[in-house]
Amino acid sequence: SATARNTFVANSLYSNAQDGIHVESPGPSNRFNANRASRSGRYGIFVLTTRSNLFRGNVIHKNFLNDGLKIENSAGCSFSNDVVATNNNGFVIVQSTNIRVEKLSSFSNNGQGLAFWGSVSPGSTLRSNALYNNRGDGVLIQMGARVCDVRGNRSYGNTGGGFILQNAVSNTVVGNIAANNGGDGMKLEGSRGSRFTNNTTASNSGPGLVVIAVTNSLFVKTTAFSNQNHGLLIFLNPVQGCSFISNSAYLNT
Repeated sequence: SATARNTFVANSLYSNAQDGIHVESPGPSNRFNANRASRSGRYGIFVLTTRSNLFRGNVIHKNFLNDGLKIENSAGCSFSNDVVATNNNGFVIVQSTNIRVEKLSSFSNNGQGLAFWGSVSPGSTLRSNALYNNRGDGVLIQMGARVCDVRGNRSYGNTGGGFILQNAVSNTVVGNIAANNGGDGMKLEGSRGSRFTNNTTASNSGPGLVVIAVTNSLFVKTTAFSNQNHGLLIFLNPVQGCSFISNSAYLNT
């Protein structure tokens, strides 16, 4: 029978040639709490082909060669209050469904703070996470990722953009803050059916909100101020069937 209902608490895993923790094909309801994984030759924690496992309060750092935390081909897993720092990418989610990430701190990674990659990601939630001082984007959602709920996150001080969605479908982006990033505050490109509401972009080196080749999407109450280049930048190649309602842009250069 499958491995299930086990608890892994306060383990220290460091300087391993492969992964610090490798979770593959277990049964449901395993818990991973307050573990520390660092200086791994591959991933700090790698979750592969699993479902309904819980991760809370883990610290994954200094995995310089690869991602700190990676989940792939999995479903129904929950991550909360984890810290990923000084890795290659911070947290990467690939071809997975119904993943919940909340109160994550992802900072000082060499690449992305938090990335969704792959066409199978419906029902996933990113909520109340802090993504800062990464050398890539704070949040990157691409390669067909769809039906994600991105809500109440803060992305700031990253070398790249704050929230970048490319070739993503029917995502909801609500109440997020993108500030002091080296690229665009928020960007939606090559996408359809998304909803952006009550987001704030400020003091980014690129435009506050960039919309490129987007169809049938809604943008409501975006506040963009003190960004460079533009407040709202719309590339009509094409942008079709979109609604822009009650947005504010001011003091952009």
